[in-house]
Amino acid sequence: MKMRALSFLALVLLLVLGCSRSSSPELVINFPPGFTGDVYIELGVSDAPPLNRVGNTYIVSIPPDGKLRTSTSLAELQPQFPNYDPGHIWGYESLVQRTGDGIVIGGKIEFFVGTKDQYESQNARKHKSHIISGPILG
Repeated sequence: MKMRALSFLALVLLLVLGCSRSSSPELVINFPPGFTGDVYIELGVSDAPPLNRVGNTYIVSIPPDGKLRTSTSLAELQPQFPNYDPGHIWGYESLVQRTGDGIVIGGKIEFFVGTKDQYESQNARKHKSHIISGPILG
């Protein structure tokens, strides 16, 4: 029931935004209720499903594990997070892959959802996981 209400609100938001803005594409990212953690969106994956699109708005529904693959390729778009406090989005990074003549063929979007303390703790774990302690035996 709560998910339907959030979906309805997202649809209303899309309709309002579609009527009030220019025709340039937009990106709306939705999360499962209570989601925290890393988000990794891989774009331009040929065997993955395309993103849902309503008018000029692409809708991304992040799964519980935070990982999504899509065949849709997007240029740099400013994301919107209608069902989450933007103050809990950290380290947003978008990388677009293009052909030599500038055609978008793929890319990735990465960021973290949660409190600042959770983000810093997660980053500390990532950086330490690359450190090997002790001698390396051959």
